[in-house]
Amino acid sequence: MSIAYELETPDPLKMSSGVYKGTASLTVGPGGNIDFGDVYEASDTMLNINFTLTVTHELKLTPAAGAQTVALQPCPAGKICSEDEGEANWERWMVSRLTPQLTGRSAFTLSSSGGFTVFLDCAEHVGNECALTSDNSGQRVPMRVSVNLPDNVIDTQTGSTVTGRPLLIGKSEGQNYFTAKTYGADKPGSIDFLVRQKDVDTMLATRPDTYRGAVTVIFDPNIY
Repeated sequence: MSIAYELETPDPLKMSSGVYKGTASLTVGPGGNIDFGDVYEASDTMLNINFTLTVTHELKLTPAAGAQTVALQPCPAGKICSEDEGEANWERWMVSRLTPQLTGRSAFTLSSSGGFTVFLDCAEHVGNECALTSDNSGQRVPMRVSVNLPDNVIDTQTGSTVTGRPLLIGKSEGQNYFTAKTYGADKPGSIDFLVRQKDVDTMLATRPDTYRGAVTVIFDPNIY
């Protein structure tokens, strides 16, 4: 005797990662789900079939070549400047003395099919932001870190795409939780860094100097 069945499941892309279990119970005997006739007497009138299904979502991040080291450049608000553009902007500053912002970008590709959160771990911080530290004096200035995610990823609370989302130090319940509305393979995203104008003024006061820092951006999948 053999049993064939068809199991209909929800869309796995809309399910959280985890192990799902269920049981289908069939009656055995006259008038039951399995009936061999009125003269058949079953030793057990119930057949339980147990199912175990595992949903494992993909989350793979691949940094672009050289993206793990970022040199911040003077740049107009809302823009990311190349090294050549940064040198030209420093030359303009020497004439105008209008302090620029410092910006930088670390690019990556992301393959994702489920939910995850993104947060920071910093070598140094000022308040709730990561910091850059002066080689000369040890002075620290805050640096804003934000994430731009591929267009197949949305915020789980608002349903909106994720552009320029500030990241927090440590995992915060209910904040910066994202999910893939559709599967995406090797789609582009980036981490942006910003030192505000007033903090660049602080940095310029100690020149010549070098400010540096280490930031770890953690992509943490939702695993149950």
